[in-house]
Amino acid sequence: MIYRVKDVLDIPSLQTATLLSGKEGLYNEVSDVIVMEAHDIDNWLKPGQLVLSSLYSLQESTRQEYTDFVAGLRKHGASGIIVKMGRFIDEIPAGLIEGCSDQNLPLIQIDATVSYRNIILEIMQNLINQKADMLDVYQNVHHEFKTLAMKEPEYVDVIKVLKKIIGRDVSIYDENNHCLASTELHPIDFEITNARELFPEKYMHYDYSRELVMVSDTLQSRLICKVPGMDGHTIFLAIREAQTFVEMIDYMAIENAASTLQFESIKQVALSREKESHINDVVDHILNGKYKNTEELNENALILKLSLDKKYRVVTWQHFQGKVASGKRSFQEHTDYMACTTGLIHAISSIWPKNAYRIFSNRITLIVEDNFTTDQSFKDYVQETLKPIYENHNKGDLVLRVGISDQGQLSDIPKLAAQPLRVVQLSNMIKQDAFVMLYKDLGIYRILLELSKENDLNDYISDKIRMLQEYDPEYFETVRVFLDSNQNYKQTSDILFVHPKTVRYRIEKIKELTNLDFDNPDEMLQVMIGIRISQLLGNYNKD
Repeated sequence: MIYRVKDVLDIPSLQTATLLSGKEGLYNEVSDVIVMEAHDIDNWLKPGQLVLSSLYSLQESTRQEYTDFVAGLRKHGASGIIVKMGRFIDEIPAGLIEGCSDQNLPLIQIDATVSYRNIILEIMQNLINQKADMLDVYQNVHHEFKTLAMKEPEYVDVIKVLKKIIGRDVSIYDENNHCLASTELHPIDFEITNARELFPEKYMHYDYSRELVMVSDTLQSRLICKVPGMDGHTIFLAIREAQTFVEMIDYMAIENAASTLQFESIKQVALSREKESHINDVVDHILNGKYKNTEELNENALILKLSLDKKYRVVTWQHFQGKVASGKRSFQEHTDYMACTTGLIHAISSIWPKNAYRIFSNRITLIVEDNFTTDQSFKDYVQETLKPIYENHNKGDLVLRVGISDQGQLSDIPKLAAQPLRVVQLSNMIKQDAFVMLYKDLGIYRILLELSKENDLNDYISDKIRMLQEYDPEYFETVRVFLDSNQNYKQTSDILFVHPKTVRYRIEKIKELTNLDFDNPDEMLQVMIGIRISQLLGNYNKD
């Protein structure tokens, strides 16, 4: 409820007044009224003030001085000017009329019989009454939404209260224009034909826009209030403006509705995070065997809707960028990466909402029921299920990996939990193009990992391999690629980006240094195992 110049014209004292110019400014807000007989406006004029004047100090002014005076009034936020005739001027100066027209500043003429005192009293009484009315409205709106907030309202509850206060139908839409709730019996189908943002005014703390929509061949208006949520998503309050635009006083109720929706969003996010934290703790207990007995394991299983009688596998999804260390990423790169992480985890948990999962910084570990007859069948199921996410995010330097453990019962999970993580950690070294891998797919690395639990793997590296590592890492890499390429010189040179003659020279030099017999299968097997162990230990040292 804003008091405007058009409302001032309705007071009893101005019934005989005449609007001479500046009609477009009739909606200017009036917050005060003052008498001005000196024109040093820089020293005293405040925004929203309506000026009363007999033009005493301006009666000898030129046309340009009048237009400059009006420009100064507008610059300082005056809402309009009322000029009394008959005291010092008998005719409104042309420069004043012209300036008020150019500046959209209402110019109102009154005769000498109209009292300044009555005008001021009537305007100030209306302003005081308006403030009192605004306070009543605010108190009522605040009470309605405070009472509502105590009841843990849903979307429809909020908009029903809003409709009750402003008397207009209200709907809530998501970012894809899907209707989430509406006070209308049947939400309307519409097509947006035009939209523009609204300039913020006194009671507008959210972002607003006004849309023109086509409904059944009829053009209608909707006021849109953008309500950002704590979960990163935005919802939109849409108020139908069937006959007239929303009144400014109604924005108070709309703002309260938007705040109530935001508070509910904060509450739901907090509850969700608390629940997620609790679930994470329960999953941790199962993954790490943090339970005293079978009865306690069963209690944890019931919370996660798991069963002691069924078969499960641990599945780990991990992703990372080429710039693995966060210290190597710029702030924007890190922000984008964390947004990608959130999106990936949300997508996976949406596809498998009933599976127990534990969220880490850049991976998600799930306990997935296995009703398949073979390892490959389960692998195919995981790959097909997660394939859409993989294809959607497999861009740039983001690396996506999924590891799958052996099958077991719930009580076996603690010894299976590390398997898929080892798969994703070693997958780049073993098979770079593989998206999904079983623990069994690790082959000899699986044997080495199991062996490393009880033995020092360094003991299995031959002295000849150690000699190559110490003499020249380039020679060590040449032997690795040469053996992986079935001792093919051309293929080795292509992989190493060197000439085949260079490969031959290095192999001959290696033979001289180590006395390796490349024609001896047993010796080559020992060398290849030693190389794999060196790679394995090297990767672990880097981690």
